[in-house]
Amino acid sequence: MRPAICQSCPCLAHDTAVARFLLAESHGLAPTASQQGSIACRWATKRSDAGLELTWNERPRLEDKTHMKLITAIVNPYKLEDVREAISALAIQGMTVTEVKGFGRQRGHAELYRGAEYTVDYRPKVKVEIAAGGDDVDRVVEAIVQAARTGRVGDGKIFVTGLDQGVRVRTGEAGEVAL
Repeated sequence: MRPAICQSCPCLAHDTAVARFLLAESHGLAPTASQQGSIACRWATKRSDAGLELTWNERPRLEDKTHMKLITAIVNPYKLEDVREAISALAIQGMTVTEVKGFGRQRGHAELYRGAEYTVDYRPKVKVEIAAGGDDVDRVVEAIVQAARTGRVGDGKIFVTGLDQGVRVRTGEAGEVAL
């Protein structure tokens, strides 16, 4: 049976969130933002003189809460060291590198092997992924552009997407401090 306070809530996850909120509050701890605001199901808890009450809460838009960004750059393999040096010069502390294959406007290329010509559809590239705080994104993107540019077709692409959360596994730190 659900507690009377949650009778109108259609989401079963809400009971757990309310319990965590009350547990944190009873131990003198400040409830986390997720416990104070939108709790898994659009219901919010708030403490008033009348006791604990539930109110409908619109979820914040993703753009409003996303301060961390994931920068994904697809560049030529021979430019990887230049990109690494440019990122290191900005004091960005980490990046992930993956060898990938693909094509864009280049559409592959023709090669000659033992006298026979054949078409290679996919070009070898390197995918560089960097998580950065919102303030660093423009500097990181500009550094990658400057380091990877040759002026020829096939220099690569850069994509910037929002990150909702990042957690450092060793310490459990979350958010931008985990970067």
